[in-house]
Amino acid sequence: MRLLFTNHQLTHYTGTELFVREITAALKNRGHEVAAFSTRLGKVADEIRAADIPVVDDPTSIPVTPDLIHGQHYLESLAALLAFPETPALFHCHSNGRWQEVPLQHPRVVRYAVITNRFIPWFKEDFGIPAEKIDVVPNAVDLSRFKTIRTPAPSPEKALLFTSTIGEGPVLETLKQACAQCDLPLDLAGHSLGIPVDHPEELLPQYDLVFAAGRTAIEAMACGCAVIPIAVDKSGRLICPRTFATSQKVNFSSRKQYPPIREELIVRQIKRYRPEDAAAVTQRVRSEFGIDTACDRLESLYQNVVAEYPGPPPPEEERTATINDLLSLAQRAHTLSLDLDGIPPETQDLTRALQHANEQIAKLKSGWEITKSKRVQSHAALTTAKQKLEATRQLLEKSPLTRPAWKKLRQKWNEIDP
Repeated sequence: MRLLFTNHQLTHYTGTELFVREITAALKNRGHEVAAFSTRLGKVADEIRAADIPVVDDPTSIPVTPDLIHGQHYLESLAALLAFPETPALFHCHSNGRWQEVPLQHPRVVRYAVITNRFIPWFKEDFGIPAEKIDVVPNAVDLSRFKTIRTPAPSPEKALLFTSTIGEGPVLETLKQACAQCDLPLDLAGHSLGIPVDHPEELLPQYDLVFAAGRTAIEAMACGCAVIPIAVDKSGRLICPRTFATSQKVNFSSRKQYPPIREELIVRQIKRYRPEDAAAVTQRVRSEFGIDTACDRLESLYQNVVAEYPGPPPPEEERTATINDLLSLAQRAHTLSLDLDGIPPETQDLTRALQHANEQIAKLKSGWEITKSKRVQSHAALTTAKQKLEATRQLLEKSPLTRPAWKKLRQKWNEIDP
């Protein structure tokens, strides 16, 4: 089958980019003709090309018409549909927190794929997409690449923070303090920390415990590491056989409703480490989340898309659908939140610096309020003390027995309140 994958960028080592890189290579090895399209090309695009897979920044430059478009991200998927007006599509959603992941509703989008069934109610309630059109395709790991499996230590000896969302600041400091309290050395890695990693399959097996989220968390578990999900400023529970299913529902990330990261919470999760739990989780991940399993699911899904596709709609219906897609995007543009993935790295650094500065300002304000409160309390106590001293002075002035002593006391009084 001729397949065209779309993605909003193929530049950095993040979730959807790595998915495209690995799934296209795996499908090519199964005999499919595969190509990729993105408007932003870079290192990941070069690596896909190195596997003899065409990568373009203009879908009309692909010399053959694909049998199916595997669409990821709204605009790129729509562009591919416009470039090939008779080709059906599958829209694959990896997140529900970004505007690019909003499901594209178009008459040639036959089915939808999501990485967790937690997204299904969102598709149904917000967009009216029937559940029978939605299939779950979890993230996957290339087990031939992540083949080194660490034997879990009796207790964690080394920890790693591997992140694309946490930079220098209070969250990192809290994590460092929690690890120090457990006598656990903490190393750092990830794009947001300025420490990109080209070969995580070589890095991850060196650690007993990894703080990560999403795809990186799955890769760490496949290598024998225990994982505590952590992203932005929230942390989940240590992934073990008892918490695995719950963690999988949120793609092994930290839920929005989780409390902010606190030192005592991290320490509690570290102390829940058990080597037998880490080994059991690794076995499950390697049996259920391999790239071959994902390919099996996708090939079945592709066959369903082709079988269910009734053919291209009438031109007027196609035109109306495209206009509606663009209008929907235009309406959302008014409420888009700042997306760090779409701005230059230097701007990302400034944004994180500003966020850190705002956090420091908030701390200073809190400290000022405490100091102000203490000053008010001190002033009230001083006023009370002066009132008592004044009453004592008046008594002493009236008593003939204490007048000599009063002269000395008055000198002290003048020193205090001249």
